Amino acid sequence: MTQRTVTRLVLLAMVIGMVVTLIFMATGHAESYAVTPEIAIEKGTKIIDTLKVGYQSFEAQVGDEARLVTMLSVLDTYMRDNRDAPVNDIDDDLAVFAIDCKEYLDSLEEKGVTPTAIDRRIEFFYKAAVDYRNRKVSPVNTIYVGTDTKKEIEESKNKDFDVVYDTDNNVLHLFRNGSTEEVTLNDIFYKIQDNGMTLLYRESPDVWILKTTISVEPGMRLVIKNPKPTTYLWLKLANCGSSPSRIIVYGELVMDAVRVSSWDPVADTFMMDPTSPRGEIKFIGGSGIVQHCRIEHIGYASASRQTHGITTIDCTDVKIYDNTIVGGFQGINIQHSSGVIVRGNVIDEPFDTGILLENGSVNCDLLSNIVNASGRHGIMVFDRCHDCDVSLNTLSNNVGHGIKVFKWCHDLGIDQNIAKDNMRNAIAVFACENLTISDNLVTNGSGIFVSHKSDGVTIIGNRLVNTTTAIALIGTSDEPQKFIEAIDVSYNEFEIYSEYNIVESMYGDVTHCLVKNNDIRVCSREGIKLFHAHHNDVDHNTIVGSEKYGILLIGSWYNRFVENDVGSAGKAKYGAISNSYENHMVKHGVEYTLTDRGCVVSDVDANGDGCVNANELGLLVSYIIESIMSWFI
Repeated sequence: MTQRTVTRLVLLAMVIGMVVTLIFMATGHAESYAVTPEIAIEKGTKIIDTLKVGYQSFEAQVGDEARLVTMLSVLDTYMRDNRDAPVNDIDDDLAVFAIDCKEYLDSLEEKGVTPTAIDRRIEFFYKAAVDYRNRKVSPVNTIYVGTDTKKEIEESKNKDFDVVYDTDNNVLHLFRNGSTEEVTLNDIFYKIQDNGMTLLYRESPDVWILKTTISVEPGMRLVIKNPKPTTYLWLKLANCGSSPSRIIVYGELVMDAVRVSSWDPVADTFMMDPTSPRGEIKFIGGSGIVQHCRIEHIGYASASRQTHGITTIDCTDVKIYDNTIVGGFQGINIQHSSGVIVRGNVIDEPFDTGILLENGSVNCDLLSNIVNASGRHGIMVFDRCHDCDVSLNTLSNNVGHGIKVFKWCHDLGIDQNIAKDNMRNAIAVFACENLTISDNLVTNGSGIFVSHKSDGVTIIGNRLVNTTTAIALIGTSDEPQKFIEAIDVSYNEFEIYSEYNIVESMYGDVTHCLVKNNDIRVCSREGIKLFHAHHNDVDHNTIVGSEKYGILLIGSWYNRFVENDVGSAGKAKYGAISNSYENHMVKHGVEYTLTDRGCVVSDVDANGDGCVNANELGLLVSYIIESIMSWFI
């Protein structure tokens, strides 16, 4: 073989080598035979970081993009070969690298940059990495890798708080341990992830699944906020068999612009049945604020465990502002708390009562809320609550009362509310004292009802339009059967039974009430009705268009009537005023005296004086005729 031949062979080998190298580079395999997954993640991360800030030369960018394709190919192979293997450190690093890739893609979208071929390759890898992570961590539930940076993940893991999981009760306790007092869902997620727990995870960037109860212990603050002002962060409280997922707050909770809902992970939808285990947000001695949230289908009724919706127990500083609460068991429940403010919430179609204030709560304000179509009452104030304000609320289409105040509550203001189209009374008071009911608007339905052993209730300046009986004071002391007969439930006027068991000590007459300056327009029964009501003042009211009596008294004495305008723009069927027991007729033994203002009616029987002082009566003639006719019946 000659020297020339040898030289030609060497040159041919070099050419072949170059061609093979080019082929390997073109297909992305030039480095794959020597690159491990760890190296691919390390080099890929550096290239992605450089792509984020940009390159000084086109040649450098092209070279890095070619190397990145190689790294992604290595990782594609790794994921394909390790789908059924246990989670390891490489998998965790791979998830972080996938987050970096997603951040790069998001930055392109924010800048409005059209994706290139390499960008689409990165997106393909990212989706494959998410699918890989989902299959390895949870074969059933979809777990989103997340968009947190490595720095944010490390900060979460390094926060000095403790997470203790109670396996018996499925409760995740958050304890303060050191300087950290504020944590987020991300912080909890990365703390428990190291222990292989999937009690809290993300389905997508803005959707979290909770499959346990989070207990925020004293000294800790849990903050759940959506950084995007135009959307909600969605927290799904998943059904965990017989126990619902809940957030229990002994410390502090800040929840802002969050969508919270029950969730059936099997059916992949809301839990609509209020008797199924559904979660809640409950403050027990804790504090905080829940605002601008949409809360859907939480709370349930159970003989052994009942969750309400948003609940406070023994709290002194909780604010519930501007939330929309849909389809819950109860919207908001406040028990034995003080200083709680419930303002600007919209509560739609709760199974039970919209807002329940109970068990001796004090100095609480229920302001400017809307409750619609509740299965029970719009607002209920129950059991020794006092010094609270119930004002500027709108209660409509509720199955029960618009506002119900029940059992030894006192010193409440019920002012400037709108109650319309409720199936029972607009405002109903049972065995309470020193209440002020003023400047409310009542339309379509029964009006204001004060009953049982109530005392010192002021009903002033209200406007009642198109009601059955507009205002009623109904005592219950000595003739409960007469009480039931007088109520006449066919008109949905009054409540003759109690869901909370009326005790014997609640029976008694209605006394020392002031009914003044009320404007009553069009009522199908009486304008004002008194039954076993004594020592009350009925002053300067206007009653127009009463179809039966303007004012009806039954077994009521020592009441004072001053300058009431009764029936001036309509006809009362049975007369302007009647004081009777039987058949809605005028009782024998009643004396009529003409005055310059109309008529004074006095009951002169053994029970003592009844109606005194002047009333302006539009139907004086028909009234006297009816009274005369009754003597012959």
